[in-house]
Amino acid sequence: GEYLLINFLSIFSFFTYYIVLNINFNQNGKFYKRKTLMIEVLLYSLVFIVLNNITSYFYESDFFIFNKADALFYHEHTIRMLDMPIGKAIDYYLSYMGTDDLGMILVLFPLYHISESNLILNAFYLLIGILTALSIFNISKNFMSHKYAFLASLSYSLASFTIYFQSIGLKESFMIALIVFSFDFYYRFVKNKNIIHLIISLSFIASLLLFRPAVSAMILVSIGISSLLSKKGTLFIKVISLFIVLGLIANAHLIVSMVERYMHGGFE
Repeated sequence: GEYLLINFLSIFSFFTYYIVLNINFNQNGKFYKRKTLMIEVLLYSLVFIVLNNITSYFYESDFFIFNKADALFYHEHTIRMLDMPIGKAIDYYLSYMGTDDLGMILVLFPLYHISESNLILNAFYLLIGILTALSIFNISKNFMSHKYAFLASLSYSLASFTIYFQSIGLKESFMIALIVFSFDFYYRFVKNKNIIHLIISLSFIASLLLFRPAVSAMILVSIGISSLLSKKGTLFIKVISLFIVLGLIANAHLIVSMVERYMHGGFE
């Protein structure tokens, strides 16, 4: 009886997710458009972000959705720095924390100037969720039909774990968005050879250094090796990719230290 509301929300989420995917699966080809995807992700995410927060407030009298550890840390430390100029706030934070957690502070800092509440982050993540869905749709269209690209994007965007992270005060939703955006613009560059798209992709990859530096290295390795092995890549792309791979090899000691930090349990 104590967790009746949580159980109800879980069961409701399960059946709603199934019904929505089933309805979307059985549509004609003209249905699978960006506008339809945006509307569905917006409405579905909004409903369950609200329900998650209602459930959290009912049990805990806050909006951190049973995950206060890091979220409360980001919340409190951002509020502490709100009266500082952005440059001084960054210096202050880096005096006791590393750069790989700075990203979340930089996300919250402007948002908390609007409202010092985790709910403003939820609203921001609602927008980020829509943009991530559109990017997944763009990427998927390189490999599959519009229908299955649409369903791939929708199935991720409406998943309970995705919306859960959009409802709490952690950095995962924004970090995943940066990863998806970096691949989206990389594939755009591969398709149209517009150097601006490559620069934007590299900017998103560089931004990940403020969240998880190891992920930036993984993306660069994947792009570099795939470009070198691809038969379609131009000589320019292969030269750039070679320099990326050589640069990563030259900084192998830094990469190894990052890997060891996240692999305390061993590689098995």
